[in-house]
Amino acid sequence: MVRFATSLFAAALTCLPTIGCDALSESDVAPKAAPETSRSGEQTGKRRRPRPISVSCGFSVELPFRRAHAPKPPQVLDLIAAEDRFRKAAVSVNCADLPSVSSKSAFFDVSSRGVLAHLGATRVSTTDIELDGRKGVEVRATIPADNPHPEIGWTGEQDVRLRTYLSGKRAYQLLVLQSADNAGADALANDFFDSFEFAANAPPPDPPPVWTRQVIGDFAVEAPGEVTVLDRDNDQVSHDVAFEHEGDRTGYSMRVWTNALPSRSHSADERLDAFFTLAFETGTSEVVSRKHVQHGSWRALDVSYHPNMPLPEAIAPSDPKTRKAVEDAIADRKPGDHVRLVLAGDVIVELRARMEERADRVTWFLESLEAAEAAEAAG
Repeated sequence: MVRFATSLFAAALTCLPTIGCDALSESDVAPKAAPETSRSGEQTGKRRRPRPISVSCGFSVELPFRRAHAPKPPQVLDLIAAEDRFRKAAVSVNCADLPSVSSKSAFFDVSSRGVLAHLGATRVSTTDIELDGRKGVEVRATIPADNPHPEIGWTGEQDVRLRTYLSGKRAYQLLVLQSADNAGADALANDFFDSFEFAANAPPPDPPPVWTRQVIGDFAVEAPGEVTVLDRDNDQVSHDVAFEHEGDRTGYSMRVWTNALPSRSHSADERLDAFFTLAFETGTSEVVSRKHVQHGSWRALDVSYHPNMPLPEAIAPSDPKTRKAVEDAIADRKPGDHVRLVLAGDVIVELRARMEERADRVTWFLESLEAAEAAEAAG
C-alpha cells in the first residue's frame, strides 16, 4: 500500500511548472467552451470554464486555467492538470487503482505525508471530508519562502491544499498549489474542489457499516460495524471497546468505568462532574458545551470538546497575516468529540462519538444505551 501511495502522490506532482506542463491548444482540451447564458437564454458574456471528463477514472472537473499536458506514471489511470504561471498557481487531479486498502485512515495518512515531504511543506490542518458517500481527507499546508522546491517555477511562500478520496479501491487526489500572495486563493481552491464530480462509471462507494444491537458486559448499545476490544492496561475499566468497519474505526467507542468513582454521598450530577474533572478535563482539551441530561432512569453528563491546538511557531513565523488566518481557522473548528457519561448504579458508562459523524447517528448511538437484560426482554 505504501509503495502504491508513493506512486499516486508522485503523479500529483508531475505537473509542477518546471517539469513539462506544456499548455495544450484549444482543440486538445475539448470543443471551445460556449458563452454562458442566463436563465432567460441571453448570453452573459462570460465563458464557461473547460470541464474535461476522465473516462478512465470516472470524474469530471472544471479547470480555472488552460489545461496543461503532464506525463503520468504507468500506474496512474489518468491525470488532468492546469496552470497559470502569471498567477503562480497550478491544479491537478489524478486517480489510480490500489491493489488493496486494509485501512483508509492509514492510506490517507501515508499519501498526504508523501506529498508534503516531497514538497517540503508544513502541515497546517487535516480535515475529514466526504463526497457522494466516498470518504476523504483534506490537508492544508504551506511551503516557506526560504525553502523553495526546485520543481516549482515561482518563488515566495506557497499554499498547498490536497484532497484525497477513496471510492472502493480507486484513489482520487486533487492538488492546488499557489502563491500565498494570491488574492482570492481560498476561493480559487474551493471552486476547483467543489466542481469535482464522480461520474456514473466511478467505482461505487463502500457500503456503510451495518448498525446492530451489541451487548458489552451488562449493557447493550446500537453501534455500527464490529466490536474491537482495545488492549489498555487500566484496572479502573472493565470494558473498553471500539466499533470498526473493514479495519477502520467508525468514530464510535464505549468504556465501562468500575473503580475510583466519586463518593455516593454526593448527588448523581455532582458525581458525574467530579468524575469528568478527574478523568477527562485536562489542559490538553477545550470544552465547547457541557450539560446534564436524563438517560432513561439514569443521570448523564453530555460534553462536546476538542483538543487544544496551539499554533506551531514553525508556521509562517514572519507572516502575521497567514498566522492570523490559521489562528482563525483553529478557533472556528468544530468540536472533535461528543462524550456521554452515564451513571448506572455503581459504574459509569462512557459513550464517545466523533462530531464528524452525522448528527442523527450520533444521537441514536448515545440514546441507545440500556441495561443488557432490558434489551433481551425487549427482544
